[in-house]
Amino acid sequence: MTSSELLHEQWKKLSQVAVHGAVYDSPEPQPHPKCLKGTRVDLLNHIYGLSDNPEKSQLIWLHGTAGVGKSAVTFTVAERMRALKASELTTVGKRLGGIFFFSRTNTNRRTTGYIFATLAYQLVRNFPSIRSDICKAIVENPAVLEPNSSVRDQMEVLFLLPLRKLRQRQVSCPPLLFVIDAIDECTSEAELAELISLLGQALHEPDLPKLHIMLTSRSEAHVRKAMEEEEVHPLQKEFLSVSIFPPDSMYIGTINEEILGPSIRCRTASSIIGKEDSLRVTRDSP
Repeated sequence: MTSSELLHEQWKKLSQVAVHGAVYDSPEPQPHPKCLKGTRVDLLNHIYGLSDNPEKSQLIWLHGTAGVGKSAVTFTVAERMRALKASELTTVGKRLGGIFFFSRTNTNRRTTGYIFATLAYQLVRNFPSIRSDICKAIVENPAVLEPNSSVRDQMEVLFLLPLRKLRQRQVSCPPLLFVIDAIDECTSEAELAELISLLGQALHEPDLPKLHIMLTSRSEAHVRKAMEEEEVHPLQKEFLSVSIFPPDSMYIGTINEEILGPSIRCRTASSIIGKEDSLRVTRDSP
């Protein structure tokens, strides 16, 4: 087998392991929910502002109870980022780096074992220049395509390595956005806690391009606990959350929220936004 054939074989394996039902253009979550034109403008603009920040990589947490429109916001943000070019020098690369939809009813989408292979597949489709790099890495580390292998190893080979290569090729590009939707649908709380911790560590990688990771979930105790674990808590100034509460208002804040009666005082990390502030965003009528 020639070198070219070997690399092509690795690409086929990655394509087979990736969960195609968990990506943006999959037919499975159709019809895609979206915010109606003119609705949730303030909330969307706030998230757009975070995702456009070129100074520091951030983790954005969008959470709320069931049925408040998290998926509509998620798809609207993803659609916007998918329409934006990562560089004026190419027509291929888009700023939506990848997306993964968890679902507790789907065997491959209720575990973290497939997330980085799925993100890597989308990243290569978006930036073909890194295809040979990731295929060579799989040749050297074939076990990373096994869903039961170390998630840390998967992240290193399938996520961090191609992003480092991308940074070398893409200079002065606006930040990419990765979206991981419905993380509370992961049926293992231990797996979820590990994933959140690893993503937080990834944001500190000095050799990566600037990027933002948007997580969405219901406001469940085990998700919040994972956000506040010891290894994640020191990163809290880089953890922005957008909380949604029905029926009348949406609230925007950071992970250090103080519940004050019916409202939230949002203590915005000065290193990210630039000042402490309290934000209350009235929900737009659908």
